[in-house]
Amino acid sequence: MTLFKACLLSCISTDKPYKVTIDDVDILLAKTLDDKIWAFDAMCSHADKSMENGRWDPANGHITCPFHKAVFDVPKGGAHLKPPAFSPIKTYAVVVKNEDSGNFVFIEMD
Repeated sequence: MTLFKACLLSCISTDKPYKVTIDDVDILLAKTLDDKIWAFDAMCSHADKSMENGRWDPANGHITCPFHKAVFDVPKGGAHLKPPAFSPIKTYAVVVKNEDSGNFVFIEMD
């Protein structure tokens, strides 16, 4: 596993996901109300559409695809909760590190 620097911690909020691209993979980062940072695939497993503008629920860590309304439970490994998706989305481990220029979020990837 390798850690990749994704962004400054201050870029991530509970309001909407923040998109980064690492090794040609689009990843969304979002924060839940308990201040935990989550990283997950930006593409819906149903129709390979971007969830960047999807509805993020910071109370429970659910993301709703803006195209077909599939819902995924990010804290539970990206499990699908509502069709039309029947496959989970990939989630990634996150590490926050303090560096000279601020707090940065790193994503662990294969």
